[in-house]
Parts: sequence; C-alpha cells; structure tokens
Amino acid sequence: MTVQPWYPQIVRLARHRLTIIRSTAAWVMGQDTSSQVFHRALLEMLGDAEPIVRRNAALALVRFHDAAGRAELVGTLLPYRIRATVDGTVSIQSQTGQSVGSGALLARITRQRGSEAEIRAPFPGQVEGTPQMTGSRVAAGDPVVALTADSQQIWEALRGLYLVGRPEDLGDVERYQRSLAGAPERLQQQAALTARAIRSRAEQNPIH
Repeated sequence: MTVQPWYPQIVRLARHRLTIIRSTAAWVMGQDTSSQVFHRALLEMLGDAEPIVRRNAALALVRFHDAAGRAELVGTLLPYRIRATVDGTVSIQSQTGQSVGSGALLARITRQRGSEAEIRAPFPGQVEGTPQMTGSRVAAGDPVVALTADSQQIWEALRGLYLVGRPEDLGDVERYQRSLAGAPERLQQQAALTARAIRSRAEQNPIH
C-alpha cells in the first residue's frame, strides 16, 4: 500500500495553526527524500515563525542533502533570545539555570492599560539568562529571556552539522566538545565527530 496519496495532506499540515503539528509534519517529510513536493515545503518552513519548526525543517533538509537550513542548525547551538511582543512592564517568571518544558511561562508583560502578554518557552531547554529585570520597561522587540535548547535538540543539530557544517561553524561546535557544566557526554562525543567531519571536508575541498 502506497502512502503517497497522503502527501498533499501532510504538506497542508505544514501550515497548520498549531506549532506541534507543523513541527511533526516537518519530521514526517524528512522520511521520504525522493519527494520534491516535500523538499519544496521544507524549504518554505525555514521561514516559519516558530524556531522548533524551523529546526525540524532544517534537520529534514539535511536528509535531502540540502544545506539550506545550516544557519538554523548553528543557531540551535546558541542561546535563543525571546523578545517582547508588546510594550510594557516586565515580570520575570523564571530563573537563570532553570530547566523548562515547551510552553513554560517565562515572563509576563503588563501593558499600560493593564492587560498582560505572556512569554512562553518555544521549545524545551534551560534559561540562559534574563536581560531584563522585573519592573523593567520594554518595547516590542527587546530581548527578555535567553533560552538554551535541551540536549536532544543540540545533539540533533550537531548530527546535522556533521553533514553540512562549514569551517566557520567550528567555534560553536567545539564549545560542546569541551566539558560544559551538566552537558551529557554524548554531546562532547558528537561535537568531536562533527568538528572532525567539517575539517575533513575543508581539507578535501579547499577554497582557492
């Protein structure tokens, strides 16, 4: 029984209003690297508003031997700045070093008229820092919380960069090759493998 008749429906799910469905659709599309329909849809998903969707699309594109999502994979290794969506006064609801799940409340912003906007974690991870303090005034676009991805996302990004990483990515990759506090050993091992693969490609294909 062929599953291809379901492909148009999967592509439609890539535009679903729920983040988790779009993210899952990206993963599913990475399972058939012969589908140009999926390939095109994944390239479009690199422009999604949610980082977890973009990251899953970037990982899926690696399976197509497409490095278009490389910058997104590198970004997964770095703290992600979550920004205010409205002007107002901040109330921080998280602490540096705290592990949070996807959707966890990180901060609230109270508008001038008293209504509140919530800032929630777009993916599971650890609070890297809070550039703002409770009581600070912010404008839309100001960074409020920095969030580091959890070890699973980082490991997947390192695996993707094993295939598509470039020499300019080595600094970010090798951060995980060193012993970061609380970092699983498998991240160090994968970082070492990824750095080695990047250097090997650079040696084989030097830029003149």
